[in-house]
Amino acid sequence: EVKADGELAPPQPAGKKVGAKVGGGKGKKGGKKADNASKGGTAAATAAVAEGAAHAVVAPLGCPGRHPRYRIAMILAWLGPPPAWFSHFALSCARSAHLVDWLVFHEGLLNLRPGEPAVLRPPNLLLVDLGDGGLASKFGLGMGKALGWQGTSTRMLVGAFKTLFKAHPRLLAEYKPAFGSIFEKHLRGYSHWGYTDIDIIWGEVPKFLDASELGEFDIFSWGFGDQSALYLRGQWTVFAVGRALERLWTACAHLGSGLMKEVQAKLAWEKKRKAASRSRGSSASQPRRFISAEGCYSKVVAQTPGIRALLSVKQLIGDDQRHPLVVASNGVTMITKQLPFFGSCPGFGSVRIRIRQGFVLQLPLFGSCP
Repeated sequence: EVKADGELAPPQPAGKKVGAKVGGGKGKKGGKKADNASKGGTAAATAAVAEGAAHAVVAPLGCPGRHPRYRIAMILAWLGPPPAWFSHFALSCARSAHLVDWLVFHEGLLNLRPGEPAVLRPPNLLLVDLGDGGLASKFGLGMGKALGWQGTSTRMLVGAFKTLFKAHPRLLAEYKPAFGSIFEKHLRGYSHWGYTDIDIIWGEVPKFLDASELGEFDIFSWGFGDQSALYLRGQWTVFAVGRALERLWTACAHLGSGLMKEVQAKLAWEKKRKAASRSRGSSASQPRRFISAEGCYSKVVAQTPGIRALLSVKQLIGDDQRHPLVVASNGVTMITKQLPFFGSCPGFGSVRIRIRQGFVLQLPLFGSCP
């Protein structure tokens, strides 16, 4: 629930009828509306997307009620209309209501539209409408405060973000490590927060979690077999609240002491891009000065003494149809069934390798899970 001033109300218990509603006959309207932005509103395409979304959560939730101790806030920032797969993403979030809320900050285009069924916004998908330019203000004020900036510097940062985000929404992802500072007041009442992506169809996240990930580690991140890179992955990285982790990002030059210099360089490039567009009739679709949120920040975490970080191989990505848990439906790869990768199934577990300081790799040991 979102209050009038944009703050989140305390998380409420997840409803028990989400799966049943989706299995009913209301999915097609929502799918049709969500698909219009990118599919042109053709009847066949929208009906197909709606049908796929409805089937994505037909199975009952595996973990009823709410976890008595832990609650994770996964943060997303989004500019623009909903992507074609948004109904799939939204409905899949409901499967993890036992443990996870998705907090999606946007500027008005993700709100439930007239005629859309409420099932397309499950109770644990919390959409926070910041209004026009709201994300730039939120980012600028939050980062400026964490860096100790005041007055003119913060106003300049907000203005620069408004220009850059409007031209290149993808830049929002560059500042993922700072989300704990940017959205700090929205994290009250949560034991953990994290950042993720919107182009993911979720299974039952609680079944993927080890209790130790929440209780023994400061940070845990799920990769997809590239663990040698020691990256905190943008798809799923989670932090314990209240352990002085929210401002680690300030140690990265392009986010901390060099933030204004980097933003000005981005503005200069954008000015050149616009000039080239006017003279040549074309423009670059992506900013050249995009700096990955994973690189410097992962290095900072690895080099900071006392941090207990866990990297696990729990992601499945791509369109590899050989994997038994994945099917393709209407062009969208969907998880149709989830096994408890690190649960209590006999013959299935993991091995942990301590690399350096507090960094630990967790690799799956595949067995016969019924």
